[in-house]
Amino acid sequence: MSSLEQVLQSCHVFSTESTCNIAVCESPDTSGQFLITSFLCSHLIAGRRVLFVTLHHTFSHNLAIASKRGTNLLTHHKSGTIKVIEGQKLMTEAAAKALEGQDVSNHPFSFIFNDGEKSLKNLYLLIKKSVYDWRKAETPFTIIIDNLSALFSMGLLNTEINLFISYCNSLLLPMKVKHQGGRDDCKPLGSLIVSTLCDALDTDTVFLSKWLSHTFDATLSLEGLGTGRAADVDG
Repeated sequence: MSSLEQVLQSCHVFSTESTCNIAVCESPDTSGQFLITSFLCSHLIAGRRVLFVTLHHTFSHNLAIASKRGTNLLTHHKSGTIKVIEGQKLMTEAAAKALEGQDVSNHPFSFIFNDGEKSLKNLYLLIKKSVYDWRKAETPFTIIIDNLSALFSMGLLNTEINLFISYCNSLLLPMKVKHQGGRDDCKPLGSLIVSTLCDALDTDTVFLSKWLSHTFDATLSLEGLGTGRAADVDG
């Protein structure tokens, strides 16, 4: 058991054994990446499937952190226990297609080209498709999204991000509702873990962090050390 899991369990948060939704809120002088990678590793080791949506860092960055923790994410990726939606690659792909005059209206990152109403619908549909087999087989899984605050720089508003997270949370429910004792049993199949920036000087990030703290089961807030950031890639 990792030291992170021990701390969480002391607070009665059993992230790898339950359907606990967790938000990681970092400050401008901290990075929650080591926590996100720790959750990636611990959930895979616990036998869960993981869908990792990277909006800020590359998957290669997490490979480096995980390897220092003794976990080979590439092996898990090849075996299908972890699926990755890499935001930076998809954004580059969408931009290249748009420059070539191709239709990107159905692309997961089509919203970055919309001057008017923006929607995360296509990204949500890609996430839904990615977890379809796990939901159908009722296999325990976790959706991890890093970092939600990156969406603000792409022109998204809090209302759209909140709606997106609510829809992603609904994907944790089984596809078939079981009926027990005259009532529906809709116990979630897994967890949703997200990270975001909380900057006191940025009202959008503050609002999102507060919304997550009220909506999720647990919130981990990071504070900087007087000695500054750790030099090691794993924090």
